[in-house]
Amino acid sequence: MTSTSTLTRTAAVELRGVTKSFGDVHAVRGIDLELEQGEIVAFLGPNGAGKTTTIDMVLGLSQPTAGTARVLGLEPRHAVARGLVSAVMQTGGLLKDLTVRETVRCTASLFADTRPVDEVLANAGIAGLADRRVAKCSGGEQQRLRFAMALLSDPALLLLDEPDGCEPAGYVGGMRRIVLGTLVALTAALVPPVAQAQLPAAHRAPGFPSLHVKRLVTGLDHPWDVRPVGHGRLLFTQRDRATLSLWDGERVRTVEGFPTDSVWVSGETGLMGLETDPDFATNHVVYTCQGGFTTSGHDVRVMRWTLNGKLTAITASKELLGGLPTTTGRHGGCRLLALKDGSLFVGTGDAATGTNPENKKSLGGKTLRLNATTGRPWPNNPFHKSDNRRKRYVQTFGHRNVQGLALRRDGTGGVWSIEQGTYRDDEVNVLQNGGDYGYNPVPGYNEDVPMTDHSLPGRQISAVWRSGDPTLATSGGDFVYGQGWGAYDGTLAVAALKAERVLFLTLKPTSDLESVRVPPALKKYGRIRTVVDGPGNVFYVTTDNGNGADVILAVRPGT
Repeated sequence: MTSTSTLTRTAAVELRGVTKSFGDVHAVRGIDLELEQGEIVAFLGPNGAGKTTTIDMVLGLSQPTAGTARVLGLEPRHAVARGLVSAVMQTGGLLKDLTVRETVRCTASLFADTRPVDEVLANAGIAGLADRRVAKCSGGEQQRLRFAMALLSDPALLLLDEPDGCEPAGYVGGMRRIVLGTLVALTAALVPPVAQAQLPAAHRAPGFPSLHVKRLVTGLDHPWDVRPVGHGRLLFTQRDRATLSLWDGERVRTVEGFPTDSVWVSGETGLMGLETDPDFATNHVVYTCQGGFTTSGHDVRVMRWTLNGKLTAITASKELLGGLPTTTGRHGGCRLLALKDGSLFVGTGDAATGTNPENKKSLGGKTLRLNATTGRPWPNNPFHKSDNRRKRYVQTFGHRNVQGLALRRDGTGGVWSIEQGTYRDDEVNVLQNGGDYGYNPVPGYNEDVPMTDHSLPGRQISAVWRSGDPTLATSGGDFVYGQGWGAYDGTLAVAALKAERVLFLTLKPTSDLESVRVPPALKKYGRIRTVVDGPGNVFYVTTDNGNGADVILAVRPGT
């Protein structure tokens, strides 16, 4: 829990008796100024009042003639060197031959850790210009590009010197809306939950409530998936311990009769995906995706289990589908999604085998769809009439390692996938029956190829969102619904392992990306494995830190 002592933090900017003279010209005369972290401040004055000169001193570009300047408690140039400060100046050199995306990626390469390239492009309102060369961009568009570049380092202090100065007449309001909307979101990110609750409503991110996070279950080891099962109870899997467990609101108990010894655990594979049947309240059926033993080695398989009325023991089991490829345990998938029509989606990994994703006779690097009762291929699958049995299961192909599946339930519909990239380009995709998502890591297992390779035969489907370079290692996710969530309602919450955060993607009815938000309240629990929406205004988060240090979190909107 955040301590109330965080309310008295180091000032973002502190100027004491600052003056700046150029010979006989006194540009700045004795400024005393203190700006708190989380504030949005407009610095106004007529031309020649010394605004830009003052900003230069805050950025460490020039030194005061007299007085002192401190930024986040540091000398300004030290704060800038640590990546704590970004700025958008009135002018600045851009390489005209690069595209907008290439420019931002080039800037990102200068930092050890950055926000995703596509995320800052969306925040700056230029996602649609990503492939346009800078020379073809208007002055206002180039200023938005500088704004996107400034957002990359996720700065603690962002300075804007006339950011809308290049907008055409009558369009200045467009840039102002983008800047102000982003700054309000940054303000929410900079202010801890206790302080944020005390901010005036006008200073909070518009429509986004604060998040109240509670540790429900502790002492876990790689909890891979979780499902609410009524009356405040949770079922969850632990990958390496290979246990299916019930949390009854007070304590954890292992579900009796679950065959832990039959689960093959290696690397990224073990007891992974968990899903409840849409009629779980009456039939007590759950599904798991897990490593298994075969007569000649190992595989990944999908199982159907029936629990007793108390959900404390297994009463029946059935293997729905086996033979999903695996080698060392790397890229084992494996996420599940059960629909009300009786079908079950399965997201699979490519088992780090280059030919699997594009080979429709392999079950690896795919999303599969099958009958949740019989295990047979779903009759609406695109290749359901194929002579090859495995091909009949394929719903989509050309994937690397599908870690998340989520159903959008806001009228636009559709099943969405989340998968990890190589060293770049984690992806969020909306699935199209028979779609090729373009991952083809050959010869051998060549991870330098694009996640979506449009040079392949046929049509490849581009991602709705991608992380750019570097990867965030996205994993599971779910759509979050509930009136209490405000602007979070209907967003896709995406867990990130390496980046240790949750990204909330606001999506247009057309399935295009509108914006991305990363709340700070979920950036302090380490690696995040998955997010699962719950009944009412709650969603659940599992961490993936290992060594018995993992937890299941319950997240609710604050007041």
